[in-house]
Amino acid sequence: RFVIWGATGVPAVKGDYSNVKITTMLDCKEYNGEYYPMQETDVHFACRDGRAVFSYRMVYPNIQMPVFSCAVQFSLYHSELVAGDTFIGSFNLDLKKYVEQVSKDMMARTLGPTDLRFQPADAEEAEDFAAAVNVSLYVLTQMEANGRKQGIGREEPNDNPQLITPTEGREWGDYLSTFGFGWPDFGLWKKLIPLVVAALFFLASTIALKQLGLV
Repeated sequence: RFVIWGATGVPAVKGDYSNVKITTMLDCKEYNGEYYPMQETDVHFACRDGRAVFSYRMVYPNIQMPVFSCAVQFSLYHSELVAGDTFIGSFNLDLKKYVEQVSKDMMARTLGPTDLRFQPADAEEAEDFAAAVNVSLYVLTQMEANGRKQGIGREEPNDNPQLITPTEGREWGDYLSTFGFGWPDFGLWKKLIPLVVAALFFLASTIALKQLGLV
């Protein structure tokens, strides 16, 4: 299991910001878990200071020992709904020694949180490239993992550690600012807009059904 806490030093890809997303891709032939080898965080929209926050869990259960090789690739992207993802950088983390240690002495390992540096997509930018992910690694025996299950992302069960959706980069104003226009600061009311829209839709649907004699 990994918990991706956040990222720092993320360069601006579009204008003065990036919509930051991180993916992990497990390369291990002995992986027999129910989750896809490629997993991704949600998106931190309109990151302008290079600091993105996630608090997002990646889960890879049922790695059968012994393993010939076992590594995970972390990749950093600028993400857009229409244009797709723009690759920023990546690095590979070798997991073999950690899973072998746990398999040998049946003692779980927790590493981090620690900052791991990305390598840029363009090698010529390596000298000035400072993007890093802050991540924790949890390696458990399968018996312990079965007794302490955790969901992907922030899904339940979610208590070891408990992960809460950040407010930074997730509000309507952050998303809309990527289209080139701002959003008035209505404080708490701004967060209630999705609920208001849903209530209006429900009301309109109820009126329409009454007119049709269905309710």
